Order: sequence, then structure tokens, then C-alpha cells
Amino acid sequence: MNSINIIGRLTKDPELKTLTSGTAALSGTIAYNEPKKDGPVAMYFDFTAYGKTAELIDQYCHKGDMIALTGKLQQRTYTARDGSEKKAIEILANELTLLPNERKRGEVQAIVKRD
Repeated sequence: MNSINIIGRLTKDPELKTLTSGTAALSGTIAYNEPKKDGPVAMYFDFTAYGKTAELIDQYCHKGDMIALTGKLQQRTYTARDGSEKKAIEILANELTLLPNERKRGEVQAIVKRD
């Protein structure tokens, strides 16, 4: 089983692109504080979303917002600037939950599932 649920804050505004097929593709980073004996340790996870989920994250989520993502882990290979081949593990998000944010008081919590 490959499943992940994570609650954290966006480290920057997510970036939305449109693929040649016309599908929306979004990438971003979510930060999570892992409780440790000596105090919390920040952990950062890159994520990708497609279609309606990508469009809604782009429309409603901004740097610093607390969100919950559900999805799966995926590994991708890319070529670094120095020409070497690298591997990265990221979250492929297919469900988004908007959580209450101080600056967005009064907004309704929403759950978005991938089409």
C-alpha cells in the first residue's frame, strides 16, 4: 500500500503550469514539524497535483497556509545542472483539505478529491 496523509504549511506559493495535453499541473512544498525529544524538527516535502486538484490548490492556497494533503509517494529521476542523474521522492496529491488559517477567518473548510 502506498498512501500518505500530511498536514503542514506551504513554504511558498505553489506553481501552476498547463501541460501540452491541457491538464493543469501544480508543484509546491509543504513543511511539517516532526516532534522530537529535543524539540520539533522541520521536514520539507515536495508535492505535485494534477487536474481539478491542481487548479483548486492554485486558487485557494498560498504561502504559509495550513493544508492537509492525501496521496501517494512517487519517485522520479531528473538530470541535475552538472549532468548527473538524480532521484527524488515526492507526494502525488489527489486530495486536499483546506484548514482554518488565521488570515482566512470565516472561510469554510473544503475537501477536494481528484477527478
